Amino acid sequence: MIRDIYTAIEDSRICSHLVHDDDWAHVRMLTNIVNDMLRRKYDGFICLRKEVEGYSHNNMTKSYLMSVEDDLFGEQIIEGRINCHAAGRVNDVWSAYDMTASWWRYKE
Repeated sequence: MIRDIYTAIEDSRICSHLVHDDDWAHVRMLTNIVNDMLRRKYDGFICLRKEVEGYSHNNMTKSYLMSVEDDLFGEQIIEGRINCHAAGRVNDVWSAYDMTASWWRYKE
């Protein structure tokens, strides 16, 4: 399943360029890409953005925790993180950003 998540993200090319939006739409798009793949290949699983961890590293990174869960039982099986990295102008570092995504098996 993790390989399929990475493949869906890579095929979408959403993490391969700088993003220019004010409302984190590309983070939602990435979540939707993963959910579309899960619906096609793994019926009964859903990807959720668990929480915004906020800004870190001198306000240059924003992280989102992700979770892939069994929709029926709510059991988490995969965990992930989307990191957004400021890449804009000096006076507005968040006018552009890029994203990286990491996924791993969930362990309690």
